[in-house]
Amino acid sequence: MSEWVEDTSGHEGGEGGELHTADDHGQDDHSGYEGGIESHNIDGSTTFSYDADHDGVADAVGYDHDSDGNFERVDVDSNHDGRLDTTYVDANDDGQIDAILIDSNQDGHYDIAEFDRNHDGHIDTVLADQNYDGKVDTIITDSDYDGTLDTVHYTDPHVNPLASH
Repeated sequence: MSEWVEDTSGHEGGEGGELHTADDHGQDDHSGYEGGIESHNIDGSTTFSYDADHDGVADAVGYDHDSDGNFERVDVDSNHDGRLDTTYVDANDDGQIDAILIDSNQDGHYDIAEFDRNHDGHIDTVLADQNYDGKVDTIITDSDYDGTLDTVHYTDPHVNPLASH
């Protein structure tokens, strides 16, 4: 079943409106953002997809698990290749990013993970898989939580620039 809702706002250019169908399933086509789709899911969560360049492929997808207005997870296509390669996580639902996960070589596995462990708004731990073997090679930390990453630990001697090879 479809229903045409007539635009009676009096805009120039003639008649207009929107077609609403039985297949809408609670999805809004804009939600205040051009190119965005907001879905209110049966489990009470909200999913928002955004297509910034209007190519039909989502450039960002946000998940609000409890529909409180704070996204707990946002996946982004940071290099505009059509793949969601960076994930931002708000683990404690306080509206601040607690983790950033990056798939830098687009193989479907995260290669860099950044964490704000003390929830002060600053990244204080970085884990990196520099040779893409699926294992952490480098751990960088802010040992005194002053906002500056100051300690590097190499778990793989092959990526350590100071090790003799």
